[in-house]
Amino acid sequence: MAGSGRKVRVAVNVMRARLTMLGFNLAIITFQNSQAKLFQGGIKLSGFRDVIHLGTGTVLVCAAALSLAAMAVFLASAIIDENGLCEPYCLLAGDLLMYLALSQTVIGYFGPYLDAISGEVLPDAASSVLLGRIGLAMQVLGGTVWCLVAYAGPIVALLRSPCSRPMMVLLMLVYLVSLVAIGQFWTIARIVEATPSGPGLPSYNLLAPLVAPLYW
Repeated sequence: MAGSGRKVRVAVNVMRARLTMLGFNLAIITFQNSQAKLFQGGIKLSGFRDVIHLGTGTVLVCAAALSLAAMAVFLASAIIDENGLCEPYCLLAGDLLMYLALSQTVIGYFGPYLDAISGEVLPDAASSVLLGRIGLAMQVLGGTVWCLVAYAGPIVALLRSPCSRPMMVLLMLVYLVSLVAIGQFWTIARIVEATPSGPGLPSYNLLAPLVAPLYW
């Protein structure tokens, strides 16, 4: 391991699996962006022909940017020699970027669906109750997936990494700060998007990105 006196390298197939996951993530982002025009609400910006859903659009753009950044870091982790191995420090940094990107994708995928359900009022009381149960179930499901992606995945990656403990602690702190910082874009975008609606604006909380499902 890290203290054995030899440099630890990681098989290149480990990195390739992560690139495949990021490609799948970009496909989800592209699909969700194409469906955004079907959502209710949104605001009109001069640079767009149609209304734009600023909250969803912002979080998906962040997810795409983080996915591309993670791809670049993963590719940089590959050592160009006859063995085809990867540097574990770069690989771990790429893992954290990947999980950060996935956490934003989960928000952009579940958020609009839950917003639509929570804002729907059905004439039949029984149907309204059932719809509320569906919304609660989807919120629990989405929140669970987000927690797995945002916290469980990075923790497992850190614990399994052969990197030194000080480096792992540093990268975890950087990850948490990045999660809060990136989340500010989504939080602010939701407030801006809700502004034309008048009262009932989303409250601004600096630490909201750490518990994002509670604000869906």
